[in-house]
Amino acid sequence: MLWGLFVLTITVLVAVQPYRRTVTPNYHGAAQKFVAGHDLYEPGFWGFLYPPPFAVLYVPFTSAPVPLGDVIWRWVNLGLFLSGVARIASLPRSRPGPPLFALITVLAIPASLSSARNGQVNMTETGLLLHAAVDVACGRLWRPAIVLAVATVLKPVALVPALLWGALRPALLWRFLVALAAGVALPVAFASPAYVVRQYQGFVDKMVVASAPMGQMFCDIAGLVESFGLQVSEATLRIVRAASAPLTLALSAVAWKRFAEPERSLHVLGFATSYLMLMSPRTESNGYVMLAPVVAVFAGRLWGVAGRRREFWFLVLVAVGLGSDNYPFHRETDFWLKPALTVLWAGWLAARTLYPRELSESRADRPEPEGC
Repeated sequence: MLWGLFVLTITVLVAVQPYRRTVTPNYHGAAQKFVAGHDLYEPGFWGFLYPPPFAVLYVPFTSAPVPLGDVIWRWVNLGLFLSGVARIASLPRSRPGPPLFALITVLAIPASLSSARNGQVNMTETGLLLHAAVDVACGRLWRPAIVLAVATVLKPVALVPALLWGALRPALLWRFLVALAAGVALPVAFASPAYVVRQYQGFVDKMVVASAPMGQMFCDIAGLVESFGLQVSEATLRIVRAASAPLTLALSAVAWKRFAEPERSLHVLGFATSYLMLMSPRTESNGYVMLAPVVAVFAGRLWGVAGRRREFWFLVLVAVGLGSDNYPFHRETDFWLKPALTVLWAGWLAARTLYPRELSESRADRPEPEGC
């Protein structure tokens, strides 16, 4: 019922006000430029920020009139998100407990409202990453490789979880690279190679410009410290981001060795999404749709576990807090509350990885989970 109400609300809002609080005109413009053979990228900090394959994949949504195409785009996003939540909620646990689907739904929807409303591809990415996590946990190789490749050609942030899982499971890595190469080459099937190469050059140039904040504040680690009056140079931020990458890999490797599936794949997803939220220089408030369901999953897996009530409620508060852009105090907490909650969550996840509470959690020699 909650999901039905959610989908109905988004559908009505987009149908009645298709040009309000939406990013899809950017996507429409890029798809139409690709079909016409025009350059996708314009100079400046804003504009179309995605790889050329995104424009190709969005073309079908431009064939329907506004707002029908925009509504269908939202349905696709919500379908990926909903099915990802349903699959990850059904992963087996080391001990029986209450069903998780309803709990994860309640905790994940607040942070997903803005992204669903404006049609941002972050919701698409989230759904694909949830599906990939389930497939990796279930021992599959080609399916998560293809899913991660699709996520990467839509938005390159998916490289972080893909490379983390690939580093820990080499058989997945080469399959991902093959699938990614096919995705990168996709535009050549619809346009001349020279045009496609020029668009990739334009994309790289755009990323160089767009990755520099240029006085803009975002909901990342920089926004957190600057909200409290601290000024950090861009050089220092680059060092912090560079140092965080091997730390994220190291913690993921410890979790991969220490835990059984599906715990270890969920930990990798948790570290990857935390890194993206804090270290990406353009993390927007509605981008936290990528983290909220992951936190909700961990909360759900502690639901009803004896001795873990405080941890459960801590994670509940974090997940609910990640939807703060829908609350009356959003203006007062913008740019700092969500990254602060992410720092607390990442600290909890690191502590849980380094100091697991129970031996049953750290039996890495257990067979692959049943029920996948």
